[in-house]
Amino acid sequence: VFERIFDLKDDNEELTWHTHDCSRFIKVLEGSGWKVQFDNELPKDIIPGTTIHINKNSYHRLLRGHSELVVRIVEL
Repeated sequence: VFERIFDLKDDNEELTWHTHDCSRFIKVLEGSGWKVQFDNELPKDIIPGTTIHINKNSYHRLLRGHSELVVRIVEL
């Protein structure tokens, strides 16, 4: 379990299509205007309180919002 902050200025690998070697649950703690997009799906808004499940090896990306994004990540 760890927390991560996505700054508006950073060019982060999470903003490009990618996968992870393990499944994850991501809880949004802070941030506005951010979206998550999975392969072959439309982007979905994520707001504080949202929990996202990302399956192992699932292609996805984040779309930048209007403020910093703070998340808690639980890797399985």
